[in-house]
Amino acid sequence: MPIRPEHRHLYGPVWRRIRAAILERAGHRCDEPGCRIGDGWLVQKDLDGRVVVVGATRRARISPVDAQMQRLGQPVTEIVLTVHHADGNPANNDPRNLLALCQRHHLACHRRRNPSPPAGSSNAAANPGR
Repeated sequence: MPIRPEHRHLYGPVWRRIRAAILERAGHRCDEPGCRIGDGWLVQKDLDGRVVVVGATRRARISPVDAQMQRLGQPVTEIVLTVHHADGNPANNDPRNLLALCQRHHLACHRRRNPSPPAGSSNAAANPGR
């Protein structure tokens, strides 16, 4: 999840070390119970919609596995773990407040905290700017 411009000043040089420590603590896996997907894994959905690990990389954006799967018409996603502030305060970098999450679960945490009404709903018109 991108850092909001108004919060960028909170993520200085020390943030890389904090992030590395949180990922290390989590074993480079998502902290969401039952997920445990890994940082740098290459995944795709099978015909039943289940996520399947097809490879792993730490550096390359397009690996040989990724390129081959794209030729076959099967999209492959590289997992990049994020660090989530559980209390919603980006200035609170206490390790007890930080979780390593895959993109799916990080976005789900933010949706639970700030649910947006569907576009065009009467609630959306009543809450402009949300």
